[in-house]
Amino acid sequence: MKIESNQAYENLRFERASTSVLHVENVLFERCLFSHTSFKEATLQQCRFLDCSFKGGDFAMTALDGSRFSGVQFQDCRFLAVDWTKASWGAGLEAPLLFERCELKHATFIGMDLEAWRFLDCELRDVDFRRAVLRRTIFSDTNLCGSLFQETDLREADLSTARNYTIAACDNLLAGARFSLPEAMALLDQLGIDLVMQGV
Repeated sequence: MKIESNQAYENLRFERASTSVLHVENVLFERCLFSHTSFKEATLQQCRFLDCSFKGGDFAMTALDGSRFSGVQFQDCRFLAVDWTKASWGAGLEAPLLFERCELKHATFIGMDLEAWRFLDCELRDVDFRRAVLRRTIFSDTNLCGSLFQETDLREADLSTARNYTIAACDNLLAGARFSLPEAMALLDQLGIDLVMQGV
């Protein structure tokens, strides 16, 4: 099925469709399923995705200009250099997003409200979370290698099974956040503290 601008699609399934290098605008997708659909280098301008599911999608260098996402689930999707700050976020009114077994590289979430979002078994490499709100956000079995946290609100976030993160305890809000050893040792790196294990 071809996706066209200025249309509304509801309860539809898009399977192995390609919208690569495509510009679509002012499209409403509600409760739609996208299976192995490519949005590679596409521009999604002023589009709305409500309670949609994406499985096996490709979002390499996709532009999200003014688009809105609420209650969207991504499974086994690939994101490369996607700037999520370019999307439209209405003062936290959107339902949280879910990413499961997704790969996000060089993504930008600077200053965004990601409260209660869920990243499950994901690869979040070189992702920019500076000044973002990640309260109650879950990073389950997720690799955070190279990701940036500065002035980030991580209160009550769950990083107990996350790995490869570098988070400065003095530069971020961490009250109530969950960590586990040995990964939590990274919180002490910038404090110059040597932790001695007794009996070892």
